[in-house]
Amino acid sequence: IFYLKAIMLSIGTMNSRISFFICLMTFSLYGNNITASTAFIILSCYGSLRTVVTVAVPLGISQVADLLSSIKRIKNFLFIQEIQEIPPAVPGIAIKIEAKNVHASILKGKNVLRGINLYLGSGLHGVTGPAGCGKSSLLRLILEDISLQDGYLNVNGTVSYASQEPWLFPGTVRQNILFGLPMEQNRYVTVLKICGLRKDLEDFAKSDNTLINDKGLNLSTGQQARINLARAIYKKADIYLLDSPLVSLDINVGKFVFTNCIKKFLKGKLILFVSQQNQYLKEVDQVIVMKDGRIHETGTFNELERSGVDLGFENDKLSPKDNEHPDYEFVYDSDAEDEEEEESELLLKSHSSLHDKATKLYSEQKKEGKVHPKVYRTYFEYTGGFDRIGLLLLLYIVAQFGASYFDYYITHWIDVENSITKILEGNGKNYTLNEKDGLNLTYNSTIADRFDNLSNQKSLVPLIYTIILVVTGAIVLIKSFLFFGLSSRCSTKLHSACFSYIIRAPMAFFDTHLTGNILNRFSKDFATTDEFIPYIIYECLRILFIILGSVILIIKVNFFFLFLTFGFGVVLAIVRHYYLPTSRNLKRLDNIKVPLLVI
Repeated sequence: IFYLKAIMLSIGTMNSRISFFICLMTFSLYGNNITASTAFIILSCYGSLRTVVTVAVPLGISQVADLLSSIKRIKNFLFIQEIQEIPPAVPGIAIKIEAKNVHASILKGKNVLRGINLYLGSGLHGVTGPAGCGKSSLLRLILEDISLQDGYLNVNGTVSYASQEPWLFPGTVRQNILFGLPMEQNRYVTVLKICGLRKDLEDFAKSDNTLINDKGLNLSTGQQARINLARAIYKKADIYLLDSPLVSLDINVGKFVFTNCIKKFLKGKLILFVSQQNQYLKEVDQVIVMKDGRIHETGTFNELERSGVDLGFENDKLSPKDNEHPDYEFVYDSDAEDEEEEESELLLKSHSSLHDKATKLYSEQKKEGKVHPKVYRTYFEYTGGFDRIGLLLLLYIVAQFGASYFDYYITHWIDVENSITKILEGNGKNYTLNEKDGLNLTYNSTIADRFDNLSNQKSLVPLIYTIILVVTGAIVLIKSFLFFGLSSRCSTKLHSACFSYIIRAPMAFFDTHLTGNILNRFSKDFATTDEFIPYIIYECLRILFIILGSVILIIKVNFFFLFLTFGFGVVLAIVRHYYLPTSRNLKRLDNIKVPLLVI
């Protein structure tokens, strides 16, 4: 890709000159005389067309391709089957979930739930079954998260949901629990207590203002699960869908949360509680056993056990049971006999503190001031060293010299054409050229000798012009290949260096750095170093040497233009002084945006 880009940019650089040369040759072969006005009008037209033909048109074609691809993706998204809306809750009617012969699917044509018939009112309802039988899909159906293909479903009441995998976002513990809801102090404190989080927060340096990093990786699995549950419990709802909320908890902690949170605090609500742990299923009002996407049996735990239904699913999980953080030991208070003591007596004994890593969450910081020279030095060192950069600059100088000489040689061609025209218009008079014609003619030579000399020079002009064009084009191509070869080398070495540091980083690094930020370095930032920066540097050097070449040519004709050039340079320096800090700060603000992949 780098070398294809080098070829395209080389063609773009020489395109106007090649086209101009072909146009002049064709114009001359048809017997027309090339004048200064003709040549420079054609040159200015090709200069104007260069940007359109070599930049705007290819860019437009590529953007049209991107547009068509985007339209196709949007079209596919809009044509996805709509989820059937469940009627809203009707005030004054009892809380309920009713399903009649429901078939539901995630992907079209593949039903994950089949023939679901269910009527649930207030109370604690357990859902169990082997792995992959549709327990979570049943909850997702009630949430309207999967498509209802057939049947009737009615959910009357507001719904709160705790997912099977704890979902935590970068923020404080409090923000993760409140999740945008207004703070109600009494309810909030109660939720912390019944979810067994109070003691954890006491051990954190900043209590519930402790920062949680990406996906809560600086917390134990049990803490993640309890914060995830606390968010669902804090929301005031009629129906609570709890998908395996206790699977990651220690047996004593799980018992405490089940008793105080699910059974007592949510009493009178409709609770759909997914679990494969029989010690909890024994205490629910009704057990729903699922198998192969269908409701296999319903009844109390004792009724199902007496009827011979297999309820031994405790070891049949999608992943092994996770315990609390190994540095923590949970024990139940032996004196917790009365009800007041039972509500909160979980003693947390910590052998090491989590609060250090829980409060040192990395965040993007915006740099101030100028870019440190070390950044530029490191970038150029990765290209292969300053010797190769020196060779590249030399090629830029030679290429620009050839391009400038190409432009300068036009004047020689025009002078030859004008001189021949003057001789032919002299009607045989003793016409003599002066030194300004630059043709190295001897004064007082005969008209015939001068005409022969000019004719020979005119015949050599296309050959010399072709040689200049070919040599300059070859140097431009070599220069472009070398430039993008060094850019490719720099990008590869930068990526290898970053990857090497990442895989050798201690695990604590990943506890405090968001996954989205790390991915941003390897996606967005490397896309910039691979695509944007090389092109900008290439264009910057090309335009710089074009300006230098043009200024030198003009100064050669009129030295006083040097003072005007100096004045323009001062104006540009002043504009740059105000523009660059603003542009740099805007770019830095863009770079510290939190990526979507963090959530």
